[in-house]
Amino acid sequence: MCSTAKVHPGVCLPVLIVLVLGVASGGWAANPPAKKTAPQPHPHQVAFLPWGQGPGQAGKLIRQEGAPEGPQSFAVAANGEVFLLDQLNSRIIHLAANGSVLNHLPVPVSKPECQEGAAFMDIAVGADGRIVLLDNLVDHYFIILDQAGTLRHRYDLAAFGIPVRRGEQAVGHMALVDDELYIEDLREGGYRRVFDRAGQPVHNDRFPGLPYKQRQQFILTHFEFDQQKKADRLTLSIKDGQTQQTVETVSWHVKDYAYLLALSADRQNHLHLVYASFPEGQKPPATSETLTWLRFDANLREISRKTMVRPEQLPLDMNVSARITPQGELYLMNFTKKGMQLCRYE
Repeated sequence: MCSTAKVHPGVCLPVLIVLVLGVASGGWAANPPAKKTAPQPHPHQVAFLPWGQGPGQAGKLIRQEGAPEGPQSFAVAANGEVFLLDQLNSRIIHLAANGSVLNHLPVPVSKPECQEGAAFMDIAVGADGRIVLLDNLVDHYFIILDQAGTLRHRYDLAAFGIPVRRGEQAVGHMALVDDELYIEDLREGGYRRVFDRAGQPVHNDRFPGLPYKQRQQFILTHFEFDQQKKADRLTLSIKDGQTQQTVETVSWHVKDYAYLLALSADRQNHLHLVYASFPEGQKPPATSETLTWLRFDANLREISRKTMVRPEQLPLDMNVSARITPQGELYLMNFTKKGMQLCRYE
């Protein structure tokens, strides 16, 4: 698939932070929200990369036809280092925890005549430093790179029992849980475990949701339109790993157009859910969006709700713009007029 793109670099995007306890509507009859007040999230700029093709720059492409593109995804390693998938420049930018550039790792191109790694849409980094890249739209495969960026393995999605058609997205985001790699199955629902802790492929291992508490439970989310309220309703549920019965559930209404950005559990077994919403009539990529970051305990009692309004975003396509770390931190990728900005919220 060949392609023919005003803030100061030292300052985080001006983000309006509003802390709200409780939920907008419904879902709390059995489990009222916890009354603990979470601290206001303080954005810390981890890195700023200006647009361009040179060292320490991120690729941007504005087309006359088709969606404009920027970096598609990023991963945060256990030591805080960041790996940015700069697919337009056919590379991974390896950043230190303080944001300085450590290295540029070349990405193998699937179509050499294009000289770009645009087919890769997501990235994950294991505890041993291995890097996993996913093409979930064009040729449907994983590649495994070592810490030096050397290609070690290539695996087709079909080998994992995932039916694929060229140009059709059969799987969604990748997720590392207990250093095992899972992938969202968009066609059959749930998640598939594709690599174990040793980095070995696992075939035909499907679960109803994202694994939680060492696969004793599973986390599920669901959007549906409420005809009575004329609004989308977002539901978060926990299923028992043995009985497959729902043991906890909570739901609330979301305004405007909304989609999920991140779903993860931290080391305290707190669940984090991040979703984006847009004013009526707009869909991603949009120039302004509202991000909602919710944190729940293991019984789905809400601990905190933080809303971040991000104005003046460049309307560039991205696959993953938010990550939750095991420490419960939120990393957020912003596209500004001058470059790509990565911020951390606690």
